[in-house]
Amino acid sequence: MNDVTFVITKDDIACGGSNPPDCPIALAAKRRLPGSNPRVGNFYMRLFGKSYPMPEDASQFTENFDAGKRVEPFRFTLALEM
Repeated sequence: MNDVTFVITKDDIACGGSNPPDCPIALAAKRRLPGSNPRVGNFYMRLFGKSYPMPEDASQFTENFDAGKRVEPFRFTLALEM
């Protein structure tokens, strides 16, 4: 397992949509891991065809963003099989 940190920026938030491949976390994942084909749900993130549980702060970010609430840039780390 490799720890990978994802940094969600103001640009990711401004440019992101609510669709799984276009949300701010997915944009950060595409930048960090090109070719990973990210899909983000409220509680998981799919990368390279494998699902990984997201930490609570990332899940809360996704729920708030999808609900139209104000969100701030942040970072989180996942242990990925690579």
